[in-house]
Amino acid sequence: MIVWGPGYVWSKHRHHSVQLALAIQGRLGVRSGPRQKWIHCGAVLIQPDAFHEIDGSKVNVLLTFVDKESDLGATLLENIESKITTVPNGTVAVWRQYLGDPTNLTAERVESWVRQYLLSNRRAPNLHPKVRRILQMVQEELATGRSFPLRRVAGIAGLSESRFMHVFTESVGVPLRSYILWRRLQLACSEIMNAASITDADTVFAASA
Repeated sequence: MIVWGPGYVWSKHRHHSVQLALAIQGRLGVRSGPRQKWIHCGAVLIQPDAFHEIDGSKVNVLLTFVDKESDLGATLLENIESKITTVPNGTVAVWRQYLGDPTNLTAERVESWVRQYLLSNRRAPNLHPKVRRILQMVQEELATGRSFPLRRVAGIAGLSESRFMHVFTESVGVPLRSYILWRRLQLACSEIMNAASITDADTVFAASA
């Protein structure tokens, strides 16, 4: 999921995705918590599940949220040296020049930027093959409202429930239920961005409860 526009202050939070935050002009601030020093930079990569705050109140920002289980997520993680990693100024300058005027940024231009600069050296994530199968199933069935009880999912994977939970958490970084909730939230956000009502989007998210 990629969004852009005038920034503001995002208080301390975390989410199960690799995040790339880019100030399309100027600099943004980022830190791991209220008692930490602000890091000011043009762009920053943030590890999945890492607490952070972002101050983009004086700039236009582009925020990219990428599943760590995807090819792009695996590629971005290769460039993250710590929980919060700043992007080199030279790279930021190239990205800004390609994206152009931040007040006239289009979805087509952003998609072209992703293909040109983020996906050019993509690599497959290191996932257990049975976990990969389950992630594909979740992707295919998520919008149907179907539930994903542990017994069913473990059976499809061909593992005991306890073994599956261990393998899944080790591969993905969070337990199955947390992952499903995160994907439901992503789907609800996509529904809103595609002009669905808040009520309809909430129905999508509540399906995981």
